[in-house]
Amino acid sequence: MMDTLISFRVASWVRVLQVIGLPLLFVPLTTVVYVGLPAEKNNAISALINFMRNIGMSFGTSIVTTILARRAQFHQQVLVSHLTPGNVFSSAALERLTQALFHAGLSASDALHQAYGRIYHALIVQSVSLAYIDAYHVSSLLPRFCLYCRSS
Repeated sequence: MMDTLISFRVASWVRVLQVIGLPLLFVPLTTVVYVGLPAEKNNAISALINFMRNIGMSFGTSIVTTILARRAQFHQQVLVSHLTPGNVFSSAALERLTQALFHAGLSASDALHQAYGRIYHALIVQSVSLAYIDAYHVSSLLPRFCLYCRSS
């Protein structure tokens, strides 16, 4: 499971595993495009392929960015719903953090403001992390869904 403590090495290997199949897609696709075309059209075909690849990457980037923004908002809303004054765990965490900051040398009001800020920062980090996990799941399941829709 991926979380905020993932190392750069593990994240790098996850990315390598995500894109390891791309040569198996792009090399045959490029080969098929050039088959049967006269040599003088190679520049035009190359430009068209690169244009379409850039358009596809732009769509993919905008889709992932939208998923990240919306899912981060969703997860933030869900996580905030648990941070209520009536929740024993969130109240106890706020109290412990305020006391620790007070004992570290802050005034009582500064310690409380710092505690709220740190809890909010942790909430944002967690909601964005969950959004990235959601985007990863969507990107891994979307090709399977497209193949399923095509076969039925």
